[in-house]
Amino acid sequence: MLNFSLPAANLRIERSGRLSLASGHAWRLGVCILIALGLRMATFGNPNLFVDEAFYFAAGIEMTQGALPFVDIWDRKPFGHFALYWAMAAISYDPIVYQIVAAIFAGFTASVIWEMARREFGSRAGCTAAILYLCALPMFGGYGGQSPVFYNALVATAAWIVQRHSDKSSEAGSAAYLVLAMGLGGLALTIKQTAVFEVAAFGLWASWKLFRESGSAQRTVKWMAVWIAIGAAPTLAIAGFYAASGQWSEFWQAMVLSNLSKSYEASNSLFGAAIMGILITPLIALAFLGMRQAPSSDMKSFILVWLAAAVLGLLAVPNFHLHYALPLLVPLSLASAPILARPVAGSIGLVLVLTISFAIHSPLDFDRTERTSVAMDRLVDAIRKHDDGRSMVIFDGPPMLYHLAGHHLPTPLAFPPHLSHGAERNVSHLDTEQEVRRLLAQRPGVIVDVADFKHRPPNAETVALINAYTKANCRLVERRIVQDRTVDFTVQIHGDCAA
Repeated sequence: MLNFSLPAANLRIERSGRLSLASGHAWRLGVCILIALGLRMATFGNPNLFVDEAFYFAAGIEMTQGALPFVDIWDRKPFGHFALYWAMAAISYDPIVYQIVAAIFAGFTASVIWEMARREFGSRAGCTAAILYLCALPMFGGYGGQSPVFYNALVATAAWIVQRHSDKSSEAGSAAYLVLAMGLGGLALTIKQTAVFEVAAFGLWASWKLFRESGSAQRTVKWMAVWIAIGAAPTLAIAGFYAASGQWSEFWQAMVLSNLSKSYEASNSLFGAAIMGILITPLIALAFLGMRQAPSSDMKSFILVWLAAAVLGLLAVPNFHLHYALPLLVPLSLASAPILARPVAGSIGLVLVLTISFAIHSPLDFDRTERTSVAMDRLVDAIRKHDDGRSMVIFDGPPMLYHLAGHHLPTPLAFPPHLSHGAERNVSHLDTEQEVRRLLAQRPGVIVDVADFKHRPPNAETVALINAYTKANCRLVERRIVQDRTVDFTVQIHGDCAA
């Protein structure tokens, strides 16, 4: 009798354990999402939170109306990033949608950090590492919908799977999980190309573990080929679509040639690198102390390999905008977990990062969002009153003005720096000067620009064309200070332009 009841009892215990594990995952995920929402709530509804994400949301709106990335809307970001914003714009044209979704992605990433650190370093380490990640994001411009906020979730999940299953990669179940991890890595590549370094590191780690376990070079090479194919599949499918639709040259220019031809301002890059270095120093210090505290293990080695790959991704683009450091935050938070688990040292480190983060980006600064919304409303009113029912061109300024004022994007180069920034001259498949001449030949009723170009080296040719057009044909009808989360700038509306 006893022998027959034991299997049933064991099955009930196993099911109970699985339910407990699932409920633990759900609880941690819920906590992390709530923290992420709380830290970002002051930004919700801001129509000009940051120029990059404002443009991508405007592009997503255009995509819901049939626009095709790289052809009708041009930028270097891969198709997956555009597709994300298209999906969010399909829910609603209100920017609060992408801001809430970005917060959920950030919370999910934090929950993965929590789980990875908890299993290796304990519950307190997991919790504090997750909080560290969420608080560090705003320090580097990650308070909204920057691309790493999204692809960090995919990369972190892939890392979690690889770390858990690479030791048993010869087993059928674990091999399937590793295929899933490479698939997630492949999706991350469609959001930002530099994720390739982290994804490649995970593949090499899994391959090394498989070879060490099986001792078979043939088996290892076979699985490496499978993982590479799975990781490359999303990008190859997108490339195949553009080739089949006759738009290969636009796709190739955006994904490859434009990155090779873009120039970089050395002084701006050095200044950005210096600011990034100052802000990331506390996190590096915590990671260093954490790794010294951690006992030698596969997890410790894996974190260091991951961190090295993320650093390579940062250095691959010699232009150090703050948000380029966002991929480093996941392995840095994990590396910090052992020291964060210590009550005194961990509390001091966490409070230090919290203080810096809140000084840079207060989660209670609702006034800034309100002021930006009011300023944007005034600019929209001016555009509607003075565009004479004709098109408008945002030469420099908030990209969301197109949608808010009821205009479509008039050019594939609708991201303002592509028209006005000297470093972006002729990097697309279009000649920048000729594109501006084409736009002005259509006699737009409104031109939007900023009061000066001191914040970046301008494209002298296109600036001269715009200034000549506005001086000869338009009058200044509105000037408003518009804020994003980091800077203030004066937006000018030149309206009533002669037809």
